[in-house]
Amino acid sequence: MKITIKNLQGKTFPIEVAEDATVAQVKEIAEKEHQIPAATAKLIMKGKIMEDEKEGVAQTLKDYNIQDGGFIVVMSQKPKPKPAAKPEEAKAEEEPKSAT
Repeated sequence: MKITIKNLQGKTFPIEVAEDATVAQVKEIAEKEHQIPAATAKLIMKGKIMEDEKEGVAQTLKDYNIQDGGFIVVMSQKPKPKPAAKPEEAKAEEEPKSAT
């Protein structure tokens, strides 16, 4: 079936997926075909974020009632920044000063 992915800038990307495709598979297809990073992508249908898994079970397009010709909004989250090093760790990483 064909569905359309629309990003927050208003660009649309048509993709071809199986009716029983999982949310994770849709993200992978969007990454391969349209360079939308799957790791940070969030798919939204009717205002709700589509989960990859629910209670350990992979969610499919059927679970979200997505039909042929439907559309999904995609947004990419920025990766979370790594926590800053603690002051003690920063001091330990400094090079020891040589005595002259």
